[in-house]
Amino acid sequence: MKKLLSGLITLIAILSINWLTSFLFSVAFIELSFLIELAAVILIGWFTSSGGFSSDAVRMQTQGKLVFEWKQKPAAGSDLRCPSSQRLCIPFSL
Repeated sequence: MKKLLSGLITLIAILSINWLTSFLFSVAFIELSFLIELAAVILIGWFTSSGGFSSDAVRMQTQGKLVFEWKQKPAAGSDLRCPSSQRLCIPFSL
């Protein structure tokens, strides 16, 4: 019952947006239907998705950047010693 009600509310919202847009732009209802429905499907899919490859890739990329930035910043009160051949110096405390 909850899914039926949710689907009905979504259908009414999409039809209302389509009607309002066609009224504001003085265009036939059917002309905007495809674009409005396509936008609605993309938005619903985007917000109801549980993730997948793209969200995992973004999460891993963000985690990699944070770890790299963390390794570059010396800790407070630490001595930064690094050989001239090493590009990334890892700080350590004495």
